[in-house]
Amino acid sequence: MTTLSSTPIAKQKIAGLVLAGGRSRRFGSIDKGLQLWRGLPLTEHVVRRLAPQVSKVTISCNNNLQSYQQLSKKYRHPYYTQHQPLILRDSVLPADNGPLSGIFALLDWYDKRTNHEGLNTLSHIMVCSCDSPVIPLGLVNDLAKHLDQTDSSAAYPIVDGDHIRLLLLLEVETAIQAMRQTLDEFCESPANLSVKHWLKRLITSTVPLSGGGIGVNINYPSDFAKLEQHGP
Repeated sequence: MTTLSSTPIAKQKIAGLVLAGGRSRRFGSIDKGLQLWRGLPLTEHVVRRLAPQVSKVTISCNNNLQSYQQLSKKYRHPYYTQHQPLILRDSVLPADNGPLSGIFALLDWYDKRTNHEGLNTLSHIMVCSCDSPVIPLGLVNDLAKHLDQTDSSAAYPIVDGDHIRLLLLLEVETAIQAMRQTLDEFCESPANLSVKHWLKRLITSTVPLSGGGIGVNINYPSDFAKLEQHGP
């Protein structure tokens, strides 16, 4: 297991993004991010663990917007409210293109506002999926330290051999450039819009982590039983 010290990237330079905009077909096509575990929506478990590690949090969602906005507002640091939306709908890629749609929506939002006061101080975005509710409280620190020690522009955990690409720390400027390249290709012809494929445009590395249910994500209702075996 990787154990790292204080992050070299200031918390104020890292924004958080929680992906909750999918159709959850394997979960019965209901809003998976609002399903309860231990009395709280899955998305709230992620936000409450992510918020102390970053300066601000946006939830990517396409349904139940009011519920997600209230949830995001509940954990928003009051002194950063003006510089990132509480929620953000998919706006760049056509509908139903998976988690990359949510990532691109926030990258595009920043790309169009980089000259506004305060926005140019952002250096990284920490992306988390709403169906991985047991993210480590030191996850951003671990990934940020790794980026500082390597030439990587993106990093995510590898847990017991599994690549957890939707717990992803991105260097914003490089990620925006990679987004533009993908969108240019998409305009010319159909493109592979998976996160795995898109990360090939970046210098991406992995950080070995273990324990605490990090690698458990909720794809089916039956997966809650797995989470109970590892959850805090």
